[in-house]
Amino acid sequence: MKQNYTLEIYDSLFNEIKHSRKTNEKEVISFLKLCSDESHHLYEVNFFKTDGLVNYVIKDKIHNLHHKAPDYYPTNCGINSEFEEFIPKILQDLNIQNATTTFCWSSFHENDTLIIREQCPIEEIAPENLFFLFCCQKLKQENNKIIKINKERVFSLKSKGRIEHFIQRKQQALENLSHRVIRDINPSVAIEIYNFSSEYNKSDCLKVVYIYLEKLLQFIEIEYLKYLDIEIQVPFKTLLIKELEIDNKMNFVKARLLEINLDNQLLQIAYQPILKITTFNINQQITYNEFNYYSNYISQFYRYLNKATETPTSENIIELLLDLNLNNLEFFDYCTDKIQEALKLASSSSEKIDKLYQLLKYYNQRQTRNFMKLRQNLPSLKHQIINWIEEEIEYLNKKNSLEKGNPFQIIHQEELEKMSTDLSVAHLSYFFGLLSQTGLINPKSQVELFRFIAANFKTRTTNTISESSIKNKFYNVEATTINRIREKLIELLNLTKL
Repeated sequence: MKQNYTLEIYDSLFNEIKHSRKTNEKEVISFLKLCSDESHHLYEVNFFKTDGLVNYVIKDKIHNLHHKAPDYYPTNCGINSEFEEFIPKILQDLNIQNATTTFCWSSFHENDTLIIREQCPIEEIAPENLFFLFCCQKLKQENNKIIKINKERVFSLKSKGRIEHFIQRKQQALENLSHRVIRDINPSVAIEIYNFSSEYNKSDCLKVVYIYLEKLLQFIEIEYLKYLDIEIQVPFKTLLIKELEIDNKMNFVKARLLEINLDNQLLQIAYQPILKITTFNINQQITYNEFNYYSNYISQFYRYLNKATETPTSENIIELLLDLNLNNLEFFDYCTDKIQEALKLASSSSEKIDKLYQLLKYYNQRQTRNFMKLRQNLPSLKHQIINWIEEEIEYLNKKNSLEKGNPFQIIHQEELEKMSTDLSVAHLSYFFGLLSQTGLINPKSQVELFRFIAANFKTRTTNTISESSIKNKFYNVEATTINRIREKLIELLNLTKL
């Protein structure tokens, strides 16, 4: 059964705002009266002390139907005696009649915030403000409906795969519409999205549309985290919240890194993931995968530097970046350049090969503690380096053979008959990768494994499989490949039933 498009109201309101075709004012007023029996403006007054003297700041008035309206608790209407003497002056500054107002003290600010409520008939509100409030309330109601529908739908789905498909479809639809709205708002920095003008113009209404779309994305993010498409972009609000949450850790890590005697290239590599969280912009959003990786990166870096009893060395930082699986090309190039520099000190090819085998042993035996990786389309840093070392060893061995006057012998023999399979190259490489990971086969190296597959198998579409093709598929596994092999493994399991 075809699913209804749940963002229909959003689309309709977005086009209404974009093309300045606003809902009739009478309809807007009728709708707002249904949303609330009351209509009033709220003034937030924040008190603070400087050198023992009491000061206060009055925020702009805001209507109770505005989505950012402060909470008003009638039960907290007693006057805070410390600030009572300032109230007449505040009312005078605001040009408010005392007879039309009531007060309460905010329970979230330890009684240092006064909320003044002033009655105002809904009919006396300016048309632009009315439509803005209409957008706030319309989308608030719509979000409640969408959340209820989505919860019921997820509850009715019985398999993890179907839930994941449903959630990711909703996630994609929300992201697509969010991008359209952002293009029309066209903010220069992300924080602009959450600031409103006093005119409540077209741009302000579009900001409300984006903010409520973001609320839906954050709901999915919190409720269905394990089903998210990690390549979808993170809402700006999530980034802003995380930046505030880890601000102290980021500042600590940045300061400590600058104190360590690192070469410029390594410092830039270690610093880059930290900057991604602190300098994100509208045109370069961060995916959930990047967001999770950068957040973990900063936390782990902070924990390491905070516990360090001595100033870390460059080698310590390289080890930490290896542990954090910073598998971007910049760090891979840095690591392989360091190996090349060490090889230049070797006096012969044999000595180079010996050093490479020692490194290969080290990386193969190195335990991986972090299964997160920055670049999903690339292998882990450990496997990238292992593969590079294996190729260097193979190259040096071939070079030695040529230098000894023993070029590759061409042996004339009948070509071995290759085994035909219904599996594709991607399926073969993934399946043999599983056999290797579980210890059912133990190739000396990944290069040997790729060579074995290429030499012994052919598919329906090709008689010749290249090692480079197998290598590429081995390190870039697609979801369809995993599902196909899983199905075949289940078939094998069923065959073992007695």
